[in-house]
Amino acid sequence: MEKRNELNEVDVSKRKIQFADKLSEKIYYNLLKTQETKNISYLLEAIRLSGITPDPAYEWYLKLKQMAADGTRLILYGLGKAAKTMQQEEVKRKGTPGYLYYPFLGDIDWFGMCDKNADNFPEGFLGKRVMSVNELLLLKEKNICICIAAPDYYEEIEKDLLGLGIKRDNIVRHIYPQTICYEEKQYFDDFIDVKKESAVIDAGCYCCDTLERFIQWNKPKGYDDIIAYEPDLKNFETCKKKVKEKSWKNVKLINSGVSDKEYIYKFVGNGDSTSYASIDGNEQTQMISIDASTNGKKISFIKMDVEGSELQALKGAKECIKRDHPRLAIALYHTEEDLIEIPHYIQTLSKEYKFYLRIYSNAYLEIVLYAV
Repeated sequence: MEKRNELNEVDVSKRKIQFADKLSEKIYYNLLKTQETKNISYLLEAIRLSGITPDPAYEWYLKLKQMAADGTRLILYGLGKAAKTMQQEEVKRKGTPGYLYYPFLGDIDWFGMCDKNADNFPEGFLGKRVMSVNELLLLKEKNICICIAAPDYYEEIEKDLLGLGIKRDNIVRHIYPQTICYEEKQYFDDFIDVKKESAVIDAGCYCCDTLERFIQWNKPKGYDDIIAYEPDLKNFETCKKKVKEKSWKNVKLINSGVSDKEYIYKFVGNGDSTSYASIDGNEQTQMISIDASTNGKKISFIKMDVEGSELQALKGAKECIKRDHPRLAIALYHTEEDLIEIPHYIQTLSKEYKFYLRIYSNAYLEIVLYAV
């Protein structure tokens, strides 16, 4: 391990981040190393430090990468529903906010693809030609590892392959990602005190799930106002219904995204938690700043999860942050730049902030930076 400061600080390109505890510092260090080296072993350590068992798919991903590097010929076998679903997810999600270190099938150095109905794949699979079972048998004496990609038919396929003379040691079950999020304490962890709030900001309220948890968590003390922003129209309508059903008082919903200024921007509206602003978007959305839309209200708490627009949104809240010093809970996993730029920017607004960092998922998701 590299030598590090004795204080709760991490020096990144001559920028020092003052953490409130050693655990946050260790998590941050491992996330930085993940980013610098692209070695997700550091990511797994960061997740473990947060008290969570990492998704087994990550360990499996590392094992396959190492096997390929050592010369094993990896073959993905059984390109049915499960494999096709992962292929579609890769096309849809790769390169989008929140999927920086996701163990996609296409990131494995596969020697080849195989399916008993190879003729059904004239265009190949994940950029590789799909071989027939007869072609696979020509490789059976080689250093191969056949990863069965059809979890519902593993035993049946294994039996067929054994009957064809493939050795059991050369057959394994492919492990797909099983993402789990642990949201009970997310944004309101034990080190965040419950107190009477003035105005609370929920930037990226999705379906009011976080807002509902905040109201329950804060119930003993109460709040003056809640201002919640949601740019996806489907999500926004869901939020309106929920606020009405729950009879929450003093909750203002705004059908806009948050940024550093007001403008119209393209938007990928998925109708779920993954909607985000993008030049390639299929819809348009209004973007506004928190400073301009809160009309000088005293802000005491800001939760922000806006799918990659966090830094611009913080710039649009700089006046209320400098004026009111609200507690901040900011998503820190959507872009690689955020890991360094967001805590640095917050420190330019106030040197008084101290930081906590926690992960609330078994994957590279739900990473929250707290400034208190």
